[in-house]
Amino acid sequence: MALIDIVKCDEQGNDWIVHKYPSNELRLGTQLIVNESQKAILVKNGQVFDIFESGRYTLSTSNIPLLNSVINLPFGGNSPFTAEIWFFSTLNKRDQKWGTPNPINVTDYGSGMSIDARSFGNWGYQLVNPTAFYQKFIGATANFHSDELKKQFDSMLLQKFTVSLAGFIEDRQISVTKLMAYLDEVSSNILNSIATELALYGIEVSNFNISSLTFDQIQLERVRSVEFERMKVEKLGQVQVSNSYQVIRNLDIMEAAANNQNGVAAAGMSTGLGLGAGLNMFSAVQQQTNGPTPEERLLKLKKLFDAGLITDDELKAKRLEILSLI
Repeated sequence: MALIDIVKCDEQGNDWIVHKYPSNELRLGTQLIVNESQKAILVKNGQVFDIFESGRYTLSTSNIPLLNSVINLPFGGNSPFTAEIWFFSTLNKRDQKWGTPNPINVTDYGSGMSIDARSFGNWGYQLVNPTAFYQKFIGATANFHSDELKKQFDSMLLQKFTVSLAGFIEDRQISVTKLMAYLDEVSSNILNSIATELALYGIEVSNFNISSLTFDQIQLERVRSVEFERMKVEKLGQVQVSNSYQVIRNLDIMEAAANNQNGVAAAGMSTGLGLGAGLNMFSAVQQQTNGPTPEERLLKLKKLFDAGLITDDELKAKRLEILSLI
């Protein structure tokens, strides 16, 4: 086979990732042309030796030092040698599609119910380390396109998406019904997760985006129904806690008055009249719990005064009576 004078990659478009030059019959003096957005490596016996950035090179013992250390080429001349030359595209491929061909299952935090989800979007990557990529992927493959890479990574992307989404719901303790507000943050978490994985293959992830996230409508309605019932219970619980606090607070006032041996209230509480007053107070507490709040009664009292229906003394006396129940 004739020795090669010029070696270059003429692949066009944005789809190709790896191209192996068809001949390995090289010589000192061969011209190696690496175009913009490309890198090239010299491989012998499956081992990567020298790496070339974009530019034009005349192969010599000085610019293939690692390979030369193995084959011991003589200095000068046009001595032949055999080595594979692989070209790699370093273009940033930003619009790669991903999605869930089948629904994935996640657990809603609030209801604990499982729900099927579908999602689609795009992601991007750039090959930055051809040596790592060659060692992990290439083998005997002479050409490697983005479709092959997509096949290699589809299942990994889907797994990372599923795990990250479930983890986000659990960590943030949020319902799936609120996830749409967090899509950017979920996307960022997944990008970080897949970036760590793909770095092992010499690939840098440039973007990961979620375009849509949808749930099974029947299951989603069940989740919303459970959330609604839970909200009602919580609201009722808050009201009960509030009323219980008022009751306990007023009972504390009664107890303090009874224990105040030097006060007028203590004298009253030690007699039948005091017992009656205590019962009246308890009745007032019950009325307060079930009726208007002290704030509402004070506002009503003020309106009566403003309308001239009660005197200033009556206003003060009634206001003290209401405040004593708080």
